[in-house]
Amino acid sequence: MRQATRLTGEEDRLRQALAATEERLRATLSDLEEARQEIEAQGAARERSLAVLIHELRMPLTPALIMAQLLEDDPSLSLQHREAAATIRRNVELESRLVNDLFDLTRIAYDKLELALTEIDLAGKLREVLADFDRQVREKGLAVVLRLQAPDHRVHADPVRLRQILWNLLHNALKFTPRDGRITISSESAGPRRLALEVTDTGIGIEPDLLQRIFLPFEQGARDVTRRFGGLGLGLAVCKSLVEAHGGTLSARSEGRGKGAAFRLELPLAAAGPRPLSRT
Repeated sequence: MRQATRLTGEEDRLRQALAATEERLRATLSDLEEARQEIEAQGAARERSLAVLIHELRMPLTPALIMAQLLEDDPSLSLQHREAAATIRRNVELESRLVNDLFDLTRIAYDKLELALTEIDLAGKLREVLADFDRQVREKGLAVVLRLQAPDHRVHADPVRLRQILWNLLHNALKFTPRDGRITISSESAGPRRLALEVTDTGIGIEPDLLQRIFLPFEQGARDVTRRFGGLGLGLAVCKSLVEAHGGTLSARSEGRGKGAAFRLELPLAAAGPRPLSRT
């Protein structure tokens, strides 16, 4: 009888301990849920604030860009004034892209990036983007060589974002390649259903320690490079995130300062069978 009483008392104590443990667990879970909701609310508030800030930054750029373009195309102005307007336009465009990069970086961080995927001829899109840089290429006396040797250039991508990726890669090559330099753009098959595009330049190169950080946001490299070329160090970070969102990869290599650099983009090919394109 005494043993049965002891067992019953032990069971009661175990039940009470279990009930107390469950109560503490429920309280802890409740606290965690409240903390999660608070963090989400703070994140949403930060996102809204940043979106408003970026909108305010964008607003004055649009009319400035339109006016600069009108002045650049005005035949009644002297060549000197039109060239000055062109300089203003290019700088406003650059500022606009910096603001857009900041906005994209925010959307990527909050997992808000959306892609409208379709089949695109990457070689054709590349030529479109190259045409945008034609004037800069001529002004710097650069040689641009195309070696598009992949048997198939059709990728499954968002056309706007693919253009943004290519623009960033070509802009970097142009920016860091000195006058009379050379930029080579080549393509090849990168394995089953994958396409590789490589942009190689004879520019200032990348130091080994920077290669590990070059795709990080706000990474601009050595101070003298930042002073000379400007920028916020956002383009490559956004570019890499966009490439990865497409199921691709983006990497960089360089033998060091003054020895040029190469950026290799790999993307999945479209699902349809290969259709050879003319080589360039």
